[in-house]
Amino acid sequence: MAAKKNESDLERLRILVSDGKGHRLEEVTHTVMSLGHEVVGHPSLGDVAATTASIRPDAAIVIVGARRFF
Repeated sequence: MAAKKNESDLERLRILVSDGKGHRLEEVTHTVMSLGHEVVGHPSLGDVAATTASIRPDAAIVIVGARRFF
């Protein structure tokens, strides 16, 4: 059985966050940071590839469109 990891054992990730329309940028940035990770940039959609190549984040969250279904 795998041992449980403590929060302090988890690796802090460097995350790039981009939101095409800007509606969720603040919310997603806050959530990523509240989970203990570092947000390393907020490029426009057209600059995501170049920024990713230069910054080399551990992961990227790219929001290309958000719809509400309620």
